[in-house]
Amino acid sequence: MNGASSNTAMTGQAPNMATSSETALESDKVLVTVTEAAATELQRAMEAQDKQDMALRIAVFPGGCAGMQYGLSLDSEGQPGDEEFVSSGIRLVVGRQDLPMVAGMQVDYVQSVSGSGFKVENPNANESCGCGSSFSC
Repeated sequence: MNGASSNTAMTGQAPNMATSSETALESDKVLVTVTEAAATELQRAMEAQDKQDMALRIAVFPGGCAGMQYGLSLDSEGQPGDEEFVSSGIRLVVGRQDLPMVAGMQVDYVQSVSGSGFKVENPNANESCGCGSSFSC
């Protein structure tokens, strides 16, 4: 799953990350949304692997041309400092350190003649590389 993620949204200014993340946490908002298409594909994949009880972990790692990459993986165990929420019936887990970079992000699943995969749209990204697999905030 993590090889197919990409970033598509870019903004001209970097938001005040601490403020936007703290506000989202305090208001119990869903910080990351999963589209119906992504939820359907995730549920299909979890059923095929007999892992229906797992959560989708969303992480940010150093790497790529633009400086950071997304990691999407199935996770059965939470870690200290994780935030957990549900979107479109999918349980999501994000480490507190990654929240400022993913708050407001949307995970979608797209199919085209060139392939299919998970697509990430992140309003916090102010730059992405040419291939769309890495970003910076």
